[in-house]
Amino acid sequence: MRMLLVAQTAPSDTSFGAAQRTALMYRALREHGSVDVLIVNEGEAFAARDGERGAEVMARLTVKTAPWHARYRADLQTGQWARARLASRRYDLVVARELATAGRFGAVFDVPLIADADDAYYRYAPSGPSASALGISLVKTRARMFATRRALRRFTHVWFASARDQRRFAGTPSSVLPNVAPGVCELPPAPRDTPTILFVGALWYRPNIDAVDWFIANCWSSVRRAVANVRLRIVGAGPLAQRERWSRIPGVECAGFVADLATEYQAAHFTIAPVRFGGGTQIKTLESLAYGRAAIVSGFVHAGYSGAFTDGSLIVADSADEMTAACLQLIGSPAEAARLANAGRAVVQECFGWPAFRSAVAEGLLRARERPPAGPAGNHVTGSKGSASLARGGR
Repeated sequence: MRMLLVAQTAPSDTSFGAAQRTALMYRALREHGSVDVLIVNEGEAFAARDGERGAEVMARLTVKTAPWHARYRADLQTGQWARARLASRRYDLVVARELATAGRFGAVFDVPLIADADDAYYRYAPSGPSASALGISLVKTRARMFATRRALRRFTHVWFASARDQRRFAGTPSSVLPNVAPGVCELPPAPRDTPTILFVGALWYRPNIDAVDWFIANCWSSVRRAVANVRLRIVGAGPLAQRERWSRIPGVECAGFVADLATEYQAAHFTIAPVRFGGGTQIKTLESLAYGRAAIVSGFVHAGYSGAFTDGSLIVADSADEMTAACLQLIGSPAEAARLANAGRAVVQECFGWPAFRSAVAEGLLRARERPPAGPAGNHVTGSKGSASLARGGR
């Protein structure tokens, strides 16, 4: 079976959660046939560049940035390029790693089309504390959900990152494709001399910025008053000015991108994920537990794990008082932090490992073979024998 994977990052990039998911997707798909990779990112104007001969990426496209209310709108130049360049390759199946990326092609493909819609649900952050700002964010969130429901109709099968998202888009031919914690080593207990709270995430992503700002503004001074030598360590790629702003706060260190996360987790007593908005995979908490570090998360993050952590292996804290109390609890009781980490690691190994991911991909491919392409017919990029070639299986 010949497949096309459309994504925003190359399979060799594992520098943040969404990129790690793309790498896993590529690995799983290759078990079922050959896979070409097409990278699509947004920019000021359309541009196309061929990949290097023999490389995993066959081409890279830049499409004009779309506003939030038109993120699934077809791009004329992208569709023209696809018809001109992809028809001769005669794919049997197309997998879109991001729903918005797939939308830019319009009705180009008439082979089974699968979306990995980990970005299907997105809660917008208010631009300020006022009631009007909150109202605008709610309107944007609902408008995007409406547009997403329409966009999902084009797909033969959809993978959602959680049962929560699957329920939000009930009626869509779909299954849950769980997140996967990276393969990591078990670390020794953190040193006790300097209690360290760790936040890991892409610091160019607004929901992560909001999470750090909220924690510093509402919790950090109370934690510092109770434990004078505690430090907050913020790790992730992001603008220098942003990192410097946080680093000026007493007790806060912002390291930027770090190649060796094991060192960061080894020094950490526990991690926090007070993310209140956004969407995506929220893999940071799974990674923390896989490294053997307890995690304190918001209710928004917790709800994205399909009810897997119902045994109390995660501390859920939404208010500032709850978050502060949870931090002080784990600082004061390393034994409790270790217990939570061990319980969480067991859940991760059972529900969020490579076997579960691999099985979910295989199931989705099988379901896609059993259904006709969802998009309208026309001047499309077709498979070698149409969708019938998929019914007989791949290699």
